Amino acid sequence: MSELADRRVQTSSKIQELQERLGDAETKAAGKACVYATGSYGRCEASTYSDLDLFILGKWDKEKGRHLKRLDEICIKADLIEVTRDLRIQEFSGWQIPCPLHRRRFYENPRYTGG
Repeated sequence: MSELADRRVQTSSKIQELQERLGDAETKAAGKACVYATGSYGRCEASTYSDLDLFILGKWDKEKGRHLKRLDEICIKADLIEVTRDLRIQEFSGWQIPCPLHRRRFYENPRYTGG
């Protein structure tokens, strides 16, 4: 098996473990936000030296504002940090808070969401 093929298998396995262990985070985000990976994990090419680059895309509209409560967002981030440590994924980097999770707003308008 090539190095890239081996990385894809290992990355897919880690992502599956993440998904299985993040049930509470998934419940908190349901219908309000989604978490997605970019970088080497997003491409399924992660190595043992790769960190996990994540974004939280939160639902937002003019009437209600943000749908995901700030406390729920903090809890999701805490769950992500705990699980990535347990799985021995490299620490999040690039922020003063130890987590490169970015909030993005999108409107209920297909023009903004690509729908």
